[in-house]
Amino acid sequence: MYKVFIADDEYYIREGLKRIVNWERLGFKIVGEAEDGIEALEKIKRINPDLCVIDVKMPEMDGLELISNIKSYKNSTKIIILTGYPEFDYAIKAIELGVNFYILKPVDPEILKEKLEKVYHELEKERILYESSKGRIMERFLKKHLDVKEDEINNIFCLDLPWNSYQVVLVDWEDKSLDNFLF
Repeated sequence: MYKVFIADDEYYIREGLKRIVNWERLGFKIVGEAEDGIEALEKIKRINPDLCVIDVKMPEMDGLELISNIKSYKNSTKIIILTGYPEFDYAIKAIELGVNFYILKPVDPEILKEKLEKVYHELEKERILYESSKGRIMERFLKKHLDVKEDEINNIFCLDLPWNSYQVVLVDWEDKSLDNFLF
């Protein structure tokens, strides 16, 4: 399931979005919501959703500024904009920010479903590319989650390893403390 975050200042819109389509059947799970841009940004940074459904007009920080902030730290997040304002300037700015889709309110369930299916397929392609990347293959091999012989890894990575065996140390750099690190 891909994680979805909804940001809209109208409570009934947020509730309606939760019910208008069967999110789980489409491969999504709603993991959070906010009624203004500042609250949304704080929660989005913490939750790290795959898709954000964002209203353009919100208090504190509007949707376009929120999207700009999201894209500055995690460019791969998919974005669907919702708006009751069919203004051309919003659409141009949304395109510049890399928004995936722009949907006018009131939201047509079929249009939302169609857009969600497209986002799902994009996310799946990205996941498959990541899973099959050389770095991911090497990581899975080193963690013994991949049943591949060493000479096959050598061929995949074009390595010229002169010794018969190696020892590998994996370090989690997110924990910058070296207190428990043994030398």
